[in-house]
Amino acid sequence: WKEDPPDPQDEATFLQAKLNQALCRQGHHRVLSGYYRELIRLRKSNPCLAHLSKKRQEISDDTRKKLLLVRRWNESAEVRIIFHFGDDHASVPLSISEGRWLKLMDSAEKQWQGPGSPQAAEIESTGELTLDRPPHSVLVLAGERSEI
Repeated sequence: WKEDPPDPQDEATFLQAKLNQALCRQGHHRVLSGYYRELIRLRKSNPCLAHLSKKRQEISDDTRKKLLLVRRWNESAEVRIIFHFGDDHASVPLSISEGRWLKLMDSAEKQWQGPGSPQAAEIESTGELTLDRPPHSVLVLAGERSEI
């Protein structure tokens, strides 16, 4: 702290720390609130995300492209999450199971005030896939596991 911290016993400190619930109904705050609600819904409804296990996850990164790649799975399904922290578009090569993959969530979509998603709602994989990711975006894909 550069100065004394606020007095926790002071009523003004308490009032300044209270959340303004009205903000979640307007502008950017409304969009962000909806985004968090959608993430929570996905976390609860998708078995790969709802039942956490370190034995059923892989995490890798590409520091040069500023990417974090997460793979989670269960007996029959798999989820891939691509976090892109860079300031420029990134080409993301993925080795993923063959078959149909569904886009569950993409922060680049206009509904989340993104530039627009370059990914289709469904993606057909031949085992290798290259995705274009806009700056500062997160993509969640779901597919069925082929190697059961």
